[in-house]
Amino acid sequence: MNDQLLQPINDPSLLQATHSGRSSSIREKLSDMFTATEYVRVINPDTEAHVWQYLPASKERIEFDTSSSTVPQKITYRDTPEVYKLDPGQSAVIPGANAYLMIETLTKRLMAKRVIAREPNVKPGQARNFNFSDDAAQVNWINEIYLGKAMPTMASTEAPSAKEVEAEQHEIDKDLGIEDGNSTPAKRHRRTKAELEAAA
Repeated sequence: MNDQLLQPINDPSLLQATHSGRSSSIREKLSDMFTATEYVRVINPDTEAHVWQYLPASKERIEFDTSSSTVPQKITYRDTPEVYKLDPGQSAVIPGANAYLMIETLTKRLMAKRVIAREPNVKPGQARNFNFSDDAAQVNWINEIYLGKAMPTMASTEAPSAKEVEAEQHEIDKDLGIEDGNSTPAKRHRRTKAELEAAA
């Protein structure tokens, strides 16, 4: 048995010859537009909320158990998936890997809803053909959902300004009964010492 890791061929012409006439999947289209590590803005163009699950790679752990067999057993541990929701017309910035799932699931849902609206009544025993491989419909909905690459707004971690520190110190001084509002720790210490000496 050869345990050598299979390496990519990196020959686009081979892929074209193998998949001639095949339409690209939604995931393939999206991977050409942005990477899994980029941030993108998406919107829900549907008339109802869209809910989906996403499991970040950081929440998945793989181990190999060699205790009970000569062949290592692969064990995958997964945390609880994260649940996301976008209301109708709501947009948000999410990681590309999450966007792959969000856009694909919402695209298929919208494609299915359009087919059902066009053919609401199906005869018993007859199956609906949602045609999820329809390139034109895929591109149409992807363009409706995907708004482009973006940078998320992070919470500020900057240190407070001198004015903010001064204002906070003023409030502390007031709480301590120091009314002039411009004292320093050293001044407060001197006053306390002077008061102690006077009291003595």
